[in-house]
Amino acid sequence: MTQSIRVGVIGCGAIAQEHFHALATVPQIRLVGVCDLSPASARYAAERFGSDKHFADHRQMLDESRCDVVHVLTHPNSHASIVADVLSSGAHVVCEKPLTPTLAQTKDLLSLATTSGRILIECQHLRFDPYVTKLHGFVAEGTLGELVTVEAVYSLPLSGGKFDDPHNNEAVMGFAAGPIQDFLPHLVYTALGCLGDPPAIAVKSEWRNISGNERLVFDEMSASVTFPTATAFVRFSANSAPPALRIRLTGSNGYAETDLFNPFVRLETAAGRSKLSPILNQVRNGSHFAKSAATNLASKVTGRPGYAGLALMLQSVYSNLNAGLPQVIGDRQILSCATVVDEIVNGAQR
Repeated sequence: MTQSIRVGVIGCGAIAQEHFHALATVPQIRLVGVCDLSPASARYAAERFGSDKHFADHRQMLDESRCDVVHVLTHPNSHASIVADVLSSGAHVVCEKPLTPTLAQTKDLLSLATTSGRILIECQHLRFDPYVTKLHGFVAEGTLGELVTVEAVYSLPLSGGKFDDPHNNEAVMGFAAGPIQDFLPHLVYTALGCLGDPPAIAVKSEWRNISGNERLVFDEMSASVTFPTATAFVRFSANSAPPALRIRLTGSNGYAETDLFNPFVRLETAAGRSKLSPILNQVRNGSHFAKSAATNLASKVTGRPGYAGLALMLQSVYSNLNAGLPQVIGDRQILSCATVVDEIVNGAQR
């Protein structure tokens, strides 16, 4: 592939703004087309982010813009048909999570990508978040000992927002378990990434609707995922505060945790002699908290918490594409996440 990679974007909603900002950090791309069902949104995005053209029909964009890569950022219920169109046009795809609402559809798209000789990547950007990769480092270095559990907890009020809008049917369309299903992949692939993406042995889930808000279908979800040597616990709560996305790893020698909405890293280990461990942990955590302060403030100022890993992911995607190297998120990671998500969602239908 040439140095100038021609990029198109389908869907110019809120998540697209994050992709546009992230793409601005990638030196080897050219934004040649943006598309949205709203011509005004497409026109604004083209003017704001410097696209060559804007469209209201994605097929017209694919025909005219000759894209090398297309970002599909529409509602998940539309991903399957649009991704299929993009792959058939000869372009690679970066698609927002979830790639599709079901494991069967995801397998079909991956098969089509293979047949087409194209690359299909699900946007699993939290794998690249600096605070998550810091936790990965603790595991790789053996700081935590043998990893025993991974906990991923998402706290986010849903009532009163777009998911609770009776005029916004698209917000829950295609999700058997309601809007929580839209957030679930973040929890699952983050937990899987901390464990090295092993195959799951068993999955159990519990779904509840405490508020009684039928628009949400469910507002609480908790699940356990058993792996050969560890267990992951994932939970989503629409009733707890404050908003948070907490990741905690516990091993035979200690634990480490972070909150991606209020970034910090806390590490507690049995370092040195047991009587000195509390003092050493305090000194070490003081350093971690000090380093987190500036990033935390910047996240609050920009109003984009949780997206620090997106630019890093896309930089890797395009660098590897340009160099002909294997992609940072492959079929194995996509299928392992989709398989676990499918099992968790099946628990909502039992």
